[in-house]
Amino acid sequence: MLSFEARFNRAFRIADVRRYLPKWYWLDRVLQDRFGQGQYELRDYANELVALHDPTFIHRVTKIDFSRPMLVAPGNLLGYPNSELVFLLKESSAYADYWEGYPMRRFILTSPESGSDSDPPQDSPPSRPEPHADGVV
Repeated sequence: MLSFEARFNRAFRIADVRRYLPKWYWLDRVLQDRFGQGQYELRDYANELVALHDPTFIHRVTKIDFSRPMLVAPGNLLGYPNSELVFLLKESSAYADYWEGYPMRRFILTSPESGSDSDPPQDSPPSRPEPHADGVV
């Protein structure tokens, strides 16, 4: 059992260091020289350092800043120098608010008098009937 725990801890540590497990990184420091080459130093929960370099081969849609955590893809997926993929948290918008909680389970209620199954879907499950005084529903 102790050998399993040692091997599991080692495997988890390797996966954590190589970024196979998703985790958030926070920008710790930005270094830049006069020629436009820069380095972003990111740190995770265990204070592990990940360095991203500029200029990049890819165009980053969002700017890396100190205010938001980011997710760095494992390895160099594109194969070009300085082309690490960085993902940020989703931003609040009307579109994100509309689709929040999707997919949700929907219940279709049928009315006993109509007998049709074409009623529109409801957003919540049907309510349970109240029990009578004798305990019968």
